Amino acid sequence: MSQTIKYVFIILAIICFQLNAGSDFFASQVGFDSLLITEKLLLSNLEKYVEAAQEKLTEIDGIIENISKEHPGNVDNLENYLSNPIRAFSLLKRLVITWPEIKENLEDNTARDNFVYIKSLHQSFDLKYPDQQDFKGASLALARIQDTYDLNIRNLTEGIVNKKYSQRLSWIDCFYIGNFLYFSNLYKLALVWIKESERKLLLSDDNNNSTLANLYENIAANSIKLGLLSESVEAIEKISELNPDSSGVASRQEELMNGLGEGVLRTYKDSTEYDLYKKVCRDEIVPSPSQQRNLRCRYKIGPEPYLKLAAFKMEELSLDPYAVLYYNAISNKEIDLIKSNAQANIHISTVVGYQGLVDHRISKQAWLPYKDYDFLKPISQRITDLTGLSMMDAEHFQVVNYGMGGHYEPHTDSFEKMEKAQKLDHGNRIATALFYLSNVDFGGSTAFPYLSVNVKAEKGKLLYWENIHAGGDVDFRTKHAGCPVVLGNKWIANAWLRSGDQAFRRPCGLKNDNAVSVDFKQITYLNK
Repeated sequence: MSQTIKYVFIILAIICFQLNAGSDFFASQVGFDSLLITEKLLLSNLEKYVEAAQEKLTEIDGIIENISKEHPGNVDNLENYLSNPIRAFSLLKRLVITWPEIKENLEDNTARDNFVYIKSLHQSFDLKYPDQQDFKGASLALARIQDTYDLNIRNLTEGIVNKKYSQRLSWIDCFYIGNFLYFSNLYKLALVWIKESERKLLLSDDNNNSTLANLYENIAANSIKLGLLSESVEAIEKISELNPDSSGVASRQEELMNGLGEGVLRTYKDSTEYDLYKKVCRDEIVPSPSQQRNLRCRYKIGPEPYLKLAAFKMEELSLDPYAVLYYNAISNKEIDLIKSNAQANIHISTVVGYQGLVDHRISKQAWLPYKDYDFLKPISQRITDLTGLSMMDAEHFQVVNYGMGGHYEPHTDSFEKMEKAQKLDHGNRIATALFYLSNVDFGGSTAFPYLSVNVKAEKGKLLYWENIHAGGDVDFRTKHAGCPVVLGNKWIANAWLRSGDQAFRRPCGLKNDNAVSVDFKQITYLNK
């Protein structure tokens, strides 16, 4: 096994089986700019080291040149720069993989004390530093983006995202991503990235029999997990051709082929619902003319006095279940106040029934109690005016930020089992009011798979929909998802209105009326 591949597997073993998450930089744009500051100081100190270590000048100069090609230097707009997933991935990879490798290279040199490495930098400059969990998260985010939007893998790895160019990914980058996918049981996606790694390796200076053999072993392992017999046999034959004299090849071939009898692992990502969700995210499925026939765009006027004086533009998205979109529903000043207060308390987003980070929801969130912030009072009243529902018992205002590939897979906001709703005071989540606090250049929309509705993330919009039937049951047609962010920095805020205080505003029905949506239950996913 080549030294490069050995190193890759060591890193993968550390990352994939690490139990404690790090700083979760990959989950949100918040704090990401500090990583560029970290790398800028690292680069500066490495240059000082080169001056003191002349015997390694040629080698170190090469390292500096390679990193400097990718490091942006002084960037006017860090948010825009880091919103590109290729740049974000490359930055995390350098800080997690490349810089520790440089440190090891300097360990046996007496001049290394002149290189102020990360521990002393932490003490002196309070630098932020990602860990292996961040690198794994960034790798899976790139794969998620490619899969959801069906992006051309070659264009993506050549740095082309939405007709915008950035640095290319190397064969080893693709290999890392493929292996993270393999360890996450995402074998179909893993095979795509490993084959792209093969294409790039065959064109690189690293191309040799040992490295190729290990890559084909990975292709064989993924193919076997997918039950692809011919692809598995082809990859194993290539391993034999590359290492004809190796005593371990035959036993490894037998070990791989024995895996064919284990059966193919099926996950939620193989479901028709997940496939439908991806198609809606990329606008392959849109509302039909018959679905749109009775929908209108109009002004929301009254009955509240405020709406008679200042009507809101409203677009109907669905009448049953009810879902509408309001334009210019929140001011820039209010958005700035929400984001600035949220950033002080932001943390990794959680899901009911889980602890900590989960793969099907990647973001960071903060909760702002209405009673603690005066600027939330008019926003709360505006929700009541527009929806006709009481905000008296609403949950705290939830603010969410999505980083590279940030997403939330299809789910319902209301709870199917009442014992979960009873954990929340005052009943189930009868409706959702979602404010968009930023524009997103590519991705980040809100998709309703069973309504064929895909709402673009545009600053100032308010998306409102009702989650439950009149009889109180969950309306499974309202399953929705946050599509992965590709280019941009997505901020949203949620208000969840409870059913307990709505007796005179939206009376409960006297009979079950959930028959129209029960078939959409299909695969029940966890709630927020």
